[in-house]
Amino acid sequence: MFETLVQLVKDHAGDAIINNPAIPNEKNDEAIQHASKSIVSGLQEN
Repeated sequence: MFETLVQLVKDHAGDAIINNPAIPNEKNDEAIQHASKSIVSGLQEN
């Protein structure tokens, strides 16, 4: 399930992560992982 969520985040990261000049390209995967973990955490709280 987590891998599916990570892929969804990658597919829709666009301007928020991938094209964001504040996030270096080499940190894109790390930012995607962090976003995915944050989503999972939010879902588990409810």
